[in-house]
Amino acid sequence: MLPDVGTPIIVPTLPQFLSAVNAVTVSGGHRCPENSLAGIEKALQISKPQSTIFMFTDAYAKDVSKLHSVENLCRSSRSQVMIFLTGFCSPELSPGVTDQVYYDIAKACSGSVLLLDTASLRLAFSFMKEVIYETWTDIITYDTFTENKQLTFSVDSFTKTWLLVVSGDNPRVEITIPNTNQTVDKILDMRNTHVLRLSEPSAGEYTISVRCRNKTAVTLYKRFELPLRFGFSSKTPRSMNETSSLPMPGRPNKILIDASQSKMKLETIHLQVTNELEKKVLQFEEQPSGLYLAETFVNSDREFRLWIKGYDLDSLKEIVVSSQNFVPQQVAVTDTTWIKPQSQILDTETKTIDFGFNTTYACKVTGYPAPNVTWVNDEGEILSSETILLEVPSLYLSYVTIENVTVNSTIFCKSKNPEGEDSQSINLYVHRPYTFEVLQTPQDQTIEYGGEGKLFCEVSAYPVAETKWYHNDTEVTSSDEIQVDLETNALWIKNMSVNTYGEYKCEIKNEFNEKIYTAFVNISGIEAPQLAVDTANVVLKLGEWSYLECRIMKGKPSPMITWTFKSEDGYEFSSLPDGVVADGGKLKIATAQPNHKGVYRCEANNVEGHHSVDITVQLQYPPMISNGDLHTLTVKEEDDVELPCEVDASPPATVRWEMSQDDVIISLDGRHRTDHRYTHRFKALWKDSGNYHCIAENSIGRAEKTITVNVFVSPYIEAPKEKTVLARTGGNLVLTCNVLFGNPVPSTKWEFIATDSSTKILLRGNSSSLLHLNNVSYKNEGSYLCIADNNVGNDSINIYVKIQ
Repeated sequence: MLPDVGTPIIVPTLPQFLSAVNAVTVSGGHRCPENSLAGIEKALQISKPQSTIFMFTDAYAKDVSKLHSVENLCRSSRSQVMIFLTGFCSPELSPGVTDQVYYDIAKACSGSVLLLDTASLRLAFSFMKEVIYETWTDIITYDTFTENKQLTFSVDSFTKTWLLVVSGDNPRVEITIPNTNQTVDKILDMRNTHVLRLSEPSAGEYTISVRCRNKTAVTLYKRFELPLRFGFSSKTPRSMNETSSLPMPGRPNKILIDASQSKMKLETIHLQVTNELEKKVLQFEEQPSGLYLAETFVNSDREFRLWIKGYDLDSLKEIVVSSQNFVPQQVAVTDTTWIKPQSQILDTETKTIDFGFNTTYACKVTGYPAPNVTWVNDEGEILSSETILLEVPSLYLSYVTIENVTVNSTIFCKSKNPEGEDSQSINLYVHRPYTFEVLQTPQDQTIEYGGEGKLFCEVSAYPVAETKWYHNDTEVTSSDEIQVDLETNALWIKNMSVNTYGEYKCEIKNEFNEKIYTAFVNISGIEAPQLAVDTANVVLKLGEWSYLECRIMKGKPSPMITWTFKSEDGYEFSSLPDGVVADGGKLKIATAQPNHKGVYRCEANNVEGHHSVDITVQLQYPPMISNGDLHTLTVKEEDDVELPCEVDASPPATVRWEMSQDDVIISLDGRHRTDHRYTHRFKALWKDSGNYHCIAENSIGRAEKTITVNVFVSPYIEAPKEKTVLARTGGNLVLTCNVLFGNPVPSTKWEFIATDSSTKILLRGNSSSLLHLNNVSYKNEGSYLCIADNNVGNDSINIYVKIQ
């Protein structure tokens, strides 16, 4: 048995097509019903989308089960099916078989069923020419009816032509038009089929009256040129290039309406599902360049049209128009031909992007199976993108958004599937004008001691501006307390202290501009220092060691401790004496010495104030006598003598002076005086030579200092009892020369002056001297001089000896 559907004949040129048609032979024709739907199914499968299929048959359909497949193929391919029926099956021979399936296909596939007799088949080509010649934008297939029917349809000013197909059992058609001056053309006028056409119809309401006896079908084809274009996408489109002419079912669809080619201002948009009276109001947004954006959920099996109401911007005349019927895409894939990816970047015009702005690009890719679409920059990095299915089964749209564009670059749209791969590129050019916009400036603030804080100084500038921070007019460098964030140029005070307190200055500068901003940072949570000591008076003994301590009772920030010293007889505080070491709040006296006596002041200072406490150190030690270099003092008689004795003792010493000669204490007479500084004073006399002792005593001990005083005195000779001495011849005589005093010890000599005035030294000696004259004679008569002499002066006596 031969198959019901033979091998398709596909030719590339019109002459070949005519040859193929002429070669067709007719045979058989007695089978009724026949597998006619299989032929329609095959034609839909092998033809391109949006084709027009013409089927000629003289029988009813046997393979009614293929109706659903044919309907799906029509929806997915958006093709039309025209059926020319030239016969029928006898109800007696084919019970239960009808022609209804043909009308169902015509309705689902935007076509018509035309009843022709065999002799009129050649007229079918006239109808085919009319149908193919125009691109019909609105096709209305009315439900079949079996009685008289009156139908109305509207024509607006955008309708360019309409074609009316009425087919049934000897129908009678009357049409009422608004403008009686127009003539309706009769394309076909046969007993069972009427095809009427009107070009450039007047706007208004048209009425069709049909009288018939049996089943009759009416199809209205309209072509209008709306000044609007419609596009659909599951993602918000930026232009019509990013839309499909048919909506994607089972999801929300963005509806983009392009009114840029008209002077129409849209006011309302309504959606009307086919065969329903209700119109749903759609909210919409007006966008630049005459675009309007609405949104609706699209069901998979419901066709709809859009009703647009607006007005002409020039005449202000109200305009009400409707779109064609929109049939949702069919998700089921029928054509599984594999296609190598072909991509096109929709943003073909070179765009200059403002510096720091974001930009979005779209790439339309055709390919099957679904290609993997990626965007890559010129460094080979894959960019984040989103790819959507725009049209089933092979049209995709991929979006990439590049944020914060700062440099010129090239990006690539790459697509790949098992059939191959494709790549398209586009250059990004960045425009960066000179700018100097200060975004943030530092503000005065108060930061708690030890806390953190930030000062902001942010600028958006080109050329790039340099930011410097200054603290109290000194440029800030990063430390443990302050740090400058190199990315944001914020100044971070990490540890608020007295070192970070004060004025901060932010300097922003590039080649064309300069700004300076200041802020003052105060410190909180601080308190003035307060000190305490365990005792304010300390008594030490000579050589002892001790710690003096002052404790910080409060103070924030931690105060700085300093120690100063004022001696017992001093007037001002100064540095610590030798042998005393300070360590914070402690003071160490390693070995107590007399110079350590006095007042030690502990002083605490911080930014909030200062406080001080005094500790008095008293030292107990035995007397110490200074001026130790003076041990011997030589003076002359009548000189004023001063014998110092500087005594240092604690407790104070009792001081006295004593004088000894040859280890015998000699009482001091009233000439001797001692002042309050224990200096001993007197006027020197010959008898004052001796050892003078300064003696100091207290409860701890005793000290003594001895000064030997040597009083230089001129010699003094005691006067003789008789100045003339008588002696007898031959007798002996003793002359006395008694030197009472003289210091240093004087030297003495006896000198004889004879009566004839001659002189002779008779005897030399020290101090007192006796001159012995034995067996005297007259030659011994004369003057005898005793002379005493030292380096201070001299003295003499004269005794005359007379010989009898």
